[in-house]
Amino acid sequence: MNAPTPSGDPTTCLSRTSYDAVILDLDGVLTDTAALHAQAWKETFDRFLSERGTSTASSLRPFSIAKDYGPLIDGRPRLDGVRAFMAARGIALPEGGAGDPADAPTVWGLGNGKNRRFTALLQALGPKTDADCLIFVQALRAAGFKLAVATSSRNGHAVLEAADLSGLFDAIVDGNEVARANLGGKPLPDIFLHAATALDAVAERTVVVEDSAAGVAAARSGGFGRVIGVCKSGDPGALTKAGADPVVTSLAAVKVLGPSSPRALPMQVLPHALTYLDTILQAAGQAPLAVFLDYDGTLTPIVERPDLAILEPEMRETLRRLMTRATVAIVSGRSLEDLRTLVGVEGLHYAGDHGFAIDPPDHKKLELAAVADLPTRLDRIEKHFSEELSDILGLRLERKQYSIAIHYRQVDDAAAVARIRACVQARLEGNSGLRLTEGKKVLEIQPNIDWNKGKAVLWILDTLRERGQDCYPIYLGDDITDEDAFKALAPLGTGIVVEGAPHPSFASYRLRDCTEVRAFLEALLAKL
Repeated sequence: MNAPTPSGDPTTCLSRTSYDAVILDLDGVLTDTAALHAQAWKETFDRFLSERGTSTASSLRPFSIAKDYGPLIDGRPRLDGVRAFMAARGIALPEGGAGDPADAPTVWGLGNGKNRRFTALLQALGPKTDADCLIFVQALRAAGFKLAVATSSRNGHAVLEAADLSGLFDAIVDGNEVARANLGGKPLPDIFLHAATALDAVAERTVVVEDSAAGVAAARSGGFGRVIGVCKSGDPGALTKAGADPVVTSLAAVKVLGPSSPRALPMQVLPHALTYLDTILQAAGQAPLAVFLDYDGTLTPIVERPDLAILEPEMRETLRRLMTRATVAIVSGRSLEDLRTLVGVEGLHYAGDHGFAIDPPDHKKLELAAVADLPTRLDRIEKHFSEELSDILGLRLERKQYSIAIHYRQVDDAAAVARIRACVQARLEGNSGLRLTEGKKVLEIQPNIDWNKGKAVLWILDTLRERGQDCYPIYLGDDITDEDAFKALAPLGTGIVVEGAPHPSFASYRLRDCTEVRAFLEALLAKL
């Protein structure tokens, strides 16, 4: 086996300045279902051949995965695979029709039989996702590439859904779409050109990633800007001969370059973090971990009154154990003092006020000169709100060192909420030193400077790096304000959004609730 093309080779570097989109094959690239396909083909063909008699003629010898699958089947639409294999054996087979039973001696019958066997194997064994490819896909998303899957398999959607990956792609073209649109099969370029059109991309600025010679040849004939061949085993020469620019043994050899422009996706379509914990750790490599955690909605459930969001003892114990294996930071909109009291674990990094107040374990706190005089100004604003809004039932003002949070979760009157908003907006008019940030049933007045949770996390990482700890960051959060951290860390680490109020997220993975957050942390501990 040849070694991957060196990472310094320009053919293994993808930049948004050169390309807009990437189209990936499914089987053998994104998932390792090729073995399931090959086994389904063997069972199908061997049954057919055995039913034709016991002749020792070469035309009736069993299907060979090693010799027959690659040149005759791999990368071709299902029916084309049947035709190619039968032609190679000199067997004339009637076409039949789409309704043929799985045991019918027709092209359609064998194709339907193979699909039935593959579906059974998929349900029994499930698809195995290629970790390097998933890391590659997440890096492409972080750089703003449009993404599509193009596969001849009619089971493309089912495989992606079984692998919990379908939401990562802007377009999916599978064998069913090939048939509907009457596209030619590989080695014709139709499927890739169709996928590029679905992405609103031109072939010259689109990259195709393929593992089969037929797929590489199809992409090359379609005029695509770059064709990357993936050869995990065997001789890569066939992919090179078919026209692959680089041939790599793993997509870890392909570097995704900036400019970084992450894209948000609906949180519910993101892969599940517990399922892909090993992939997350593989992305971290040998680097020590820095785990960043929001408080409300992440470590504790969202409750009607913030003072009732009490950390469970089991979660506190998990944090204590985690800090012995990784750097742990709590990043929250709560005040620093409130946060330290609620968490109650010494030795953590605490970032309150959405990162405006940071207290590391050595207590060398962040000092932002731009907000040095802010507390005095906020005193006046707090007094104003207390006087103007004191009659609104359920309203809660939370004064922090560098911000004021106006909580209206318990305000039932829509007119009262509108009045709160109007009062806040009026106070901010002409005050360029302040800005309004919205969260879950909360309006927050913050300093109008270029600082947020993302900046705070990067500051913590920089301080760790200065001390010789070049950490891989993992950030878990549920709120809109956590998106600043997800976006900042997209090229550097892993963001995990905890599902709450639905919103597009820059995170790479998801967890459902606080219970799953603790399960994830415990699973992480077991791996460290």
